[in-house]
Amino acid sequence: MAKRQNYLFVCYANENRSPTAEDVCRKMASANNLDINASSTGISKAANRPLTKEMADKADVIFVMEEDMKVELVQYYQQNPGKIVSLDIPDVYS
Repeated sequence: MAKRQNYLFVCYANENRSPTAEDVCRKMASANNLDINASSTGISKAANRPLTKEMADKADVIFVMEEDMKVELVQYYQQNPGKIVSLDIPDVYS
């Protein structure tokens, strides 16, 4: 039996993009009987749910909304770049 996968979706403030991606992922996983735990966070310290190193470490795959977030996860959170996927979804809200 395959191990449950932990997916983490990261945007800037955890207001629009990452919570939406988390919700879509959960619905798709449920509809397809996939064992995926989806969560979301924001890279800003003022985010609704600020990113911590522990959150990043727990994730099997981290989906970031923009490429510069990938760089930050590697440099400041010591994450393997191989587990980070950039979705290239720009912040149209700022």
